[in-house]
Amino acid sequence: MDAHLALKTTNQRAKVNQPTPQTHHPNPPPPNPPHEKSGLGMYAFSPLVGLLNIRVGFAKSVCLGGGIMIFSVVLLAFFHAIFVLFVIGLFGVGLAWSVGMIASSAAVSQVADSVQRVKVQGRLDVCINVAAGVTSLCSGLVTGVVGYPALAVSFLAVSILIAVATLVASRYQLKYSHKE
Repeated sequence: MDAHLALKTTNQRAKVNQPTPQTHHPNPPPPNPPHEKSGLGMYAFSPLVGLLNIRVGFAKSVCLGGGIMIFSVVLLAFFHAIFVLFVIGLFGVGLAWSVGMIASSAAVSQVADSVQRVKVQGRLDVCINVAAGVTSLCSGLVTGVVGYPALAVSFLAVSILIAVATLVASRYQLKYSHKE
């Protein structure tokens, strides 16, 4: 019995002298993750964005949203290592989304007649949600394969292309709408 007790005591001492495994992450995430800042930009300023639409019009609001988006994506693409600029970039992407979404939805509701308005708005919502889902899947793959900076630079390129296409289309529409 004494030999068994001695062996048990030795095993307990060995367990006490072993380092305890770390159960916490060496770099814990901040209490408020930075990705929540884009949500703040997306929703917090919606009433002000609505007032902006009324004051300056849909087209100028969409252009402002595009400018905010491009500025924010530049921050995310080239200054993502600086935490404050990263958070500002995420907030700006959310704000740009809000400006663009509210302005474009309001513009569509003005264009369609009352009978077609629900159909048009529903189709627009479906297209936006499908695009958001596909973009989310692709962005995760791109980030996993080539990293976050490449994702941000590619989004910057797409944002600039959309801005140029929007400007060309609006100038084309203005040019030919005055001839009638």
